[in-house]
Amino acid sequence: MLTKIKQFSLNRVTFCASIFIWGLFFALFRLINVNNVVLNVAGFSFLVIVPGLLTYLIIKFKKELPSFGKLALIVCFSILELIVTALAINSVLPLFGIIRPLDPAFLSLGVAILVFGLLLILWPRLANWEISLENFSVYHFNRLDWFACLFPLVFVVMSIMGALSLNNGGTNALTLIMLAAMALYFFWLVVKGKSLKSDAITISIYLIGLSLLLMTSLRGWYTTGHDIQQEFYVFKLAKDFGVWNIGYYKEAYNACLSITLLPTIFANLLHFSDPYVYKVCFQLIFAFTPSVVFLITQRYLKPEVAIITCIWFMAFPTYFTDMPMLNRQEIAFLFLSLMIWVVFEPGIKASWRKWLFLIFGSSIAALHYSTMYSVITILSFSVGLRWVLLAIKSIRKQKRLLKQSAIYGLSHKKTFQEKPLLTFPILIIFIATSVIWGGLITQTSSNVSNIAAQTIVNIPYLFDKDTRSGNVLYSLFSWKKIDSNQRLKQYIDNDVKQIRGVAPQTFFDDSIVNKYPITLAEESTLPLSKAGLALKGLGVNVFSFNFAIRQSSAKLVQLLIIIGFGYLIFRKRRFIKKKVDTEFALFAAGSLLFIFLLLVLPVVSTAYGLLRGFLQALMVLGLFLVAGSLTLTIRLQEKKRIIFACLLACAFFLSTTGFISQIIGGYLAPLHLNNSGSYYDQYYLHRGEILGLQKLGIMTPKSITKTDLAQFDAFELNKIMNYESFYNLFSLDYIFPAIIKKDSFVFLGPQNLRGQSTLSYSGDDLVYSYPLDFLDNEKDLIYSNSQVKVYK
Repeated sequence: MLTKIKQFSLNRVTFCASIFIWGLFFALFRLINVNNVVLNVAGFSFLVIVPGLLTYLIIKFKKELPSFGKLALIVCFSILELIVTALAINSVLPLFGIIRPLDPAFLSLGVAILVFGLLLILWPRLANWEISLENFSVYHFNRLDWFACLFPLVFVVMSIMGALSLNNGGTNALTLIMLAAMALYFFWLVVKGKSLKSDAITISIYLIGLSLLLMTSLRGWYTTGHDIQQEFYVFKLAKDFGVWNIGYYKEAYNACLSITLLPTIFANLLHFSDPYVYKVCFQLIFAFTPSVVFLITQRYLKPEVAIITCIWFMAFPTYFTDMPMLNRQEIAFLFLSLMIWVVFEPGIKASWRKWLFLIFGSSIAALHYSTMYSVITILSFSVGLRWVLLAIKSIRKQKRLLKQSAIYGLSHKKTFQEKPLLTFPILIIFIATSVIWGGLITQTSSNVSNIAAQTIVNIPYLFDKDTRSGNVLYSLFSWKKIDSNQRLKQYIDNDVKQIRGVAPQTFFDDSIVNKYPITLAEESTLPLSKAGLALKGLGVNVFSFNFAIRQSSAKLVQLLIIIGFGYLIFRKRRFIKKKVDTEFALFAAGSLLFIFLLLVLPVVSTAYGLLRGFLQALMVLGLFLVAGSLTLTIRLQEKKRIIFACLLACAFFLSTTGFISQIIGGYLAPLHLNNSGSYYDQYYLHRGEILGLQKLGIMTPKSITKTDLAQFDAFELNKIMNYESFYNLFSLDYIFPAIIKKDSFVFLGPQNLRGQSTLSYSGDDLVYSYPLDFLDNEKDLIYSNSQVKVYK
């Protein structure tokens, strides 16, 4: 029996028959209106694998690619083709009087035509084609490889169970154990890295990355997070109306096909509940990114060292805290990582590398606007730095100084190994694509010009921290915390006065408002553990201790990147198995300059997000980060240096994931470990809040006219925006006492009932004490439950 399995192979007929049976099984699943996990898995895998697999076989790359890189390419091909198919259906069918082209029947037909068309193109190319189990890398796995790639499945299960436990009011023990076990597994993976096959490593990294994403994305029974609420809103617009139309909601979010057409395809062709399209499907896709980062760095680093770059990437807090709430950027980041990988992958012909770079890069314009702008900025720097590099090479003295450089273009007579791919014409194409999609087709790029104008206006205040996000204070050159009292005063002096200046008679008199002074609330922290109490007994301020660890960690990462970059410019060490491609170094330098721009330019850091930009840059800067950590122990043996670098990355992982602060206590509570803390207050939606909306009449608009106002905490409104009818009620995103209108409804959520509210100002969140007495005395309570109060 085992011998027959080993001899199993597919030829042209059996392969196409297998695709047909798979598709038939998927079609039957669509007809049987039952939520079946097995059929959901079969349907999702068909959608994200089959179109891309057929495309991959049509292209015929000149060499065999790494299996996981091949799979990531296939998934991206599938996503791109599904979106293009849905866009074509959405554009063409209305011309024939079909007003709901995105309904399941038409999408099913579109996918069937796509797959059938690809099979027709592929059929003659498979004339003498045959594939057996021996062609798959897993066939050659030994016991160690199987253990390495299967053991992380335990983390996936623990991640899911840990999130569900917290959702049901249970313990965080499973998630804590998972994080500790991950750190140990990372160490084992690095130690055994030399003995493991590359595909075993990439599978293990994928499963770990998926576990970290699910521990956040599965929190809550509804969509949980910041941007995800707007993303869910535009997705529901396309799904519920049966058509994507930028005119329905002319905002940049609605121009992102990654969160309009793509989730509509999954929701209409699968039996996932709508929120779980984002909570599960998108995380399964984005989890490929860390493995692609491994493939990028493995070209230059030994496997055990390349693993450490992935630890840093996944340990960066934006990866597991915010990316599950930024689904449009998850898809864009996967495309970006593949752009970088294909450009430097020798198994792909130079012509195909250029085309794939262009296709993936241009696609980002329709997937996520901000990522596209960042790519254009980085590529602009890279193209400009080419001329700087050529100028440096013209200096005679540099030849001896840079003879040992790990960067090819600095240590060789030839600047590039082959014809450059990151060129000015490609930059022009990317700019043109962005302008055509954002400026002409969707007309949603006005925000870019607004940010540019604000940046120019604020240039005189270049060194004023008030024009930047508070995250900038984690930069290498800053140790000061943001002055929240100053931010609150600015909000009152600017925004509050401006709002009260319009129809002041509709607000409560100053004599009433002044009875309820507003002050900042103390930050809610975890209770001290025994370890925390011991530290406190030694006179240590535990909150400051935790804050110092986070600050030091952030600055260490930046310092190590600079050290690593500087060191590799002048020296090639043994952990570098191949000299770094000149264009890779230029792209990395461009990414470093992009981060510098976010740090220096006013307004930009609040508009794009420094931490998101840094995670993006780590796709290429991770190599230099690890080089910097290895440089710290330059006098030790190579094995000891790698172990030190691994331990440093694991310590960073335990710090950023909240494991250390959870064990000590006395610091901010992360959402994936607690049913408390700022993220829990701001982004976790409860059933009681929806019941409050229903009672208010927002879900039953017959009881409310369009002249009625309802005021919400900004974060509360963001949480419930997908359960509120914007067509029958004017909603205001503030409940600051001085700007409460006399005749408005006021909706208070769980955080407000505890006497706190959060407002966002200049990119920072300010938590202040909310005077409940003000509403009790000046308005009537019309509804309340354990999580909500509604006043009129």
